[in-house]
Amino acid sequence: MRIITKTKTNINQKFKQMKKLFILGLAIVLFTSCQEKKQRYFSSSAEIDHVKSLLEDYHAGDWKAWAGHYADTAKIYHNNIKGANVAETIESLKQILSNTSSYKFDDKDLWYEMIIDDDNEHGLTFGEIGEVNWLLTVKN
Repeated sequence: MRIITKTKTNINQKFKQMKKLFILGLAIVLFTSCQEKKQRYFSSSAEIDHVKSLLEDYHAGDWKAWAGHYADTAKIYHNNIKGANVAETIESLKQILSNTSSYKFDDKDLWYEMIIDDDNEHGLTFGEIGEVNWLLTVKN
């Protein structure tokens, strides 16, 4: 009779251990499945508002304010693969716009997006559905 009692006790202990492991596993599954996933795509953000402000300064020809959006060590890749510093980019843009009396993007269909990649790097781009249209007046 003693053997049967020990066996029942061992079975009850094993059952309690299995029950604890099951509850622990269930808690881990519930905890990990309830975690909020980080947003990686944005159509509005502080960074996008910053770019909109940068474009406003560009359209106004306020090059001092435009340059203020960049760090002194910034490399700007404006439609090229060779980076330029802020002063070089301003001169390049001034030369491009030298034959115009007014210029701006047709912002009717403009879109902005920011993406955060796997390395937590932020990428921001903007464009227009189809192609970017300029509204500009050529100097006489």
